[in-house]
Amino acid sequence: MFSKVKLLTRRATVTNILTTSIIVTSMLLSLYVISSGRLHLLNGGSASSATVTTYYDQRQLLKTLDPKSIELKVDPTQPVTLPAVKEELCTARVSDGTIVTESVIDNDGNLVLALPKDYETTATVECTEYVRLESPPSEASKTLGTYIKMASMPVRHVPPSPEKCNPMNFRPGYFDLRTDSWHDHCTGRTSANRNPTLPLSKETCPILRNRQEDIWVHFVGDSVMHAWFNDGVLRGSTIDRPTHSYWKTGIWRGRSDSRQIPFAKAEDSDSRIWVTFRYDGTTSDGLTSRFFNRWAHTWGDFLKVRGEGQNTAKDPDFFEDKVPDFIFWGPGYHSSVMNSERFGAMVHNMLTLLEENARTVDPPAMPKIFLMLNVMPATWKIPSSYNFDKKYRTLLNEYRKNLAMIDAAKKHSQGVVDVFSIELPFNGKQGEETAHRDAVHLWGHMSDEIHSAAANLIIDTICFSGDLPQDATPQ
Repeated sequence: MFSKVKLLTRRATVTNILTTSIIVTSMLLSLYVISSGRLHLLNGGSASSATVTTYYDQRQLLKTLDPKSIELKVDPTQPVTLPAVKEELCTARVSDGTIVTESVIDNDGNLVLALPKDYETTATVECTEYVRLESPPSEASKTLGTYIKMASMPVRHVPPSPEKCNPMNFRPGYFDLRTDSWHDHCTGRTSANRNPTLPLSKETCPILRNRQEDIWVHFVGDSVMHAWFNDGVLRGSTIDRPTHSYWKTGIWRGRSDSRQIPFAKAEDSDSRIWVTFRYDGTTSDGLTSRFFNRWAHTWGDFLKVRGEGQNTAKDPDFFEDKVPDFIFWGPGYHSSVMNSERFGAMVHNMLTLLEENARTVDPPAMPKIFLMLNVMPATWKIPSSYNFDKKYRTLLNEYRKNLAMIDAAKKHSQGVVDVFSIELPFNGKQGEETAHRDAVHLWGHMSDEIHSAAANLIIDTICFSGDLPQDATPQ
């Protein structure tokens, strides 16, 4: 029943997915266990003695093994059985009727859980287990289930550390049910529902103190980023609705893919903040964004991509070579198949290109760039038409992508906006209340509060120039 085949002779002929039960020498088995057992495992993940049935591309085997010394016996009718590698993601959650907060316990067992000053309560530590379905670098996995690791862990308020409270890291907070408000763990500022920090003043928005010219804030991203822009930042702003400008250039299924709004003008400042939005998404190859060449690298670029030239009645008085003062970019949710390493490389490449473009302006002008972290997906809401997505779009993989974005931001001395920590306590589970309308879009339980808190975080980021450790003392 078995045929003995040397890998060397199969190199040129095997192109199919191996659906064989491999009986290997101890040398082959140890090689695979080593390559699997050294995966980056979160929170105590480890190799298991159990087995998992999967499909393995034989061409990958050829790249890792010496065909001159290894032989294998194959049965063409059987699937491959390989050692399972378990991984897990653990979070600590407080929901005691007064405070709601949740944070991921990192790979080293560290936990930053935001709580009010002098507050003590208990948290539930819950872990979700996964098993790898494909060989690295793929991060495809099967969710095995969740379990309670600790039902009642004592927790108390711990003052935020300056090294953690910077724009290149997670920024946890908590929601206070008594006041219906989100509290930022680092700055101590609160975000009441439907009450963005407007109107602005030199006192509440320090960037306006020494500015005479208008400020340009440019948002770029997919439909989720558009929601942060529209349902978050613009909500509650005291702007004249007719001054909204919309353009449709055909890249977003008939929707307005470019927008411009005179956002806010402080009463005690001559400077106005203008905000614009441009639709974009990442490419499947993970090299750049899908429409990078149509980004607004300068004001002149934005006039071109929106399809209308300068309009003196509605447009700011920017020179065409003006670079955005701030760019808020959401790398987004259209690259779930991409592993976190490649996703991070794509973000790094994009930041490099943005910086190189900014240097071509005379004089060079570098925008402050902030990456919008991804929120956890509501995996049970992935529709059947996207079944292929389920093994990639997991809680663990979304968290990995956020780590990759944070790493890229640090390499370029840029920042992130941690909407991840705002949404996490309200992500929910199947059969429970959730902030999600679908797998990635928010429009459910507490979504108004989440958008409002995100809006305030973005406005604070603008007003404090993204340098919160220096411009705002942690409370």
